[in-house]
Amino acid sequence: MVLLGLRNGDELARRLLDFETNGRDLVWANTLSVIQSAPLSGVGSYLLGRYLQPPSAYCELWIGPNGTLACPDWVRNLGSPWLIAHNGVLQQLAETGPLGVLGLFALLGAVVWTALRLKDALSSAVLIGLLIATASDNTLLVPSPFFGELFWIVAGIQLARVETFRPAQGLVGGVALAVLAFPVWSAALAPRSDFAGTLLFFRAPALVESSRDYTVYSSWVLPPGERYRLVLRSCTQGCSVVNVTTLDTTERPQRNLSLSGDIRNVPEQHLQLQLYPARAGASAVSLATYEWTVSLR
Repeated sequence: MVLLGLRNGDELARRLLDFETNGRDLVWANTLSVIQSAPLSGVGSYLLGRYLQPPSAYCELWIGPNGTLACPDWVRNLGSPWLIAHNGVLQQLAETGPLGVLGLFALLGAVVWTALRLKDALSSAVLIGLLIATASDNTLLVPSPFFGELFWIVAGIQLARVETFRPAQGLVGGVALAVLAFPVWSAALAPRSDFAGTLLFFRAPALVESSRDYTVYSSWVLPPGERYRLVLRSCTQGCSVVNVTTLDTTERPQRNLSLSGDIRNVPEQHLQLQLYPARAGASAVSLATYEWTVSLR
């Protein structure tokens, strides 16, 4: 890391210390909307991607020989299982509900506690490192092209060493669950927004002939000198992003915008126009939300 730092200046250190989540707050917000639609049962293992994918998206897996995105029929029929919540707790909660989350972290608590108790340094490093990484990714998913197989091979070794279940195992699992579930409790405990921005004008059709190229016009007066993201979401059983644009109020506080994209091809859906800070943080709560219903003839 020192050598890389010498080559790249302080860029590497700044990135490691930067808590910007690269748009994951929008993914977390969409996942929370899916959880609200099925709070007890979840939507089913490996089925979350169907609800997170944009209405205009088709599944993609790799770049083909001709340089274009390829998606075999068998992958398309799976429903985007590799489109993830970018948080292990949210993923499990959305797919298997509260009971599935409790079961998973009871297992994880037993695995991590056993590795620590036996002073297995390598296994402890692998397990704890990948658990920390699941705060903003899904490093426990199997099959994955990255880390899931490694995690569960090491976890299986520890399970073979478990002699009896102890309260300390549940404590370790509970602490891990409480820490990694920060998108849930940060959204639940978020104070009521006192955002000073105002939506001055809004126009969008409530009845359309086609789901293609739906356009929303809006005018905002926002606190000057800031940058924001304006998000258009389509919501049925959960919400997914239709389009995102960036607002910069450095030069003028009032901005007139149009935002368009393909919405879901269903008889009726709710659309949301949401405002977020330009810098994505740990909170999935928007600064402002405007919602309306759209019907398709």
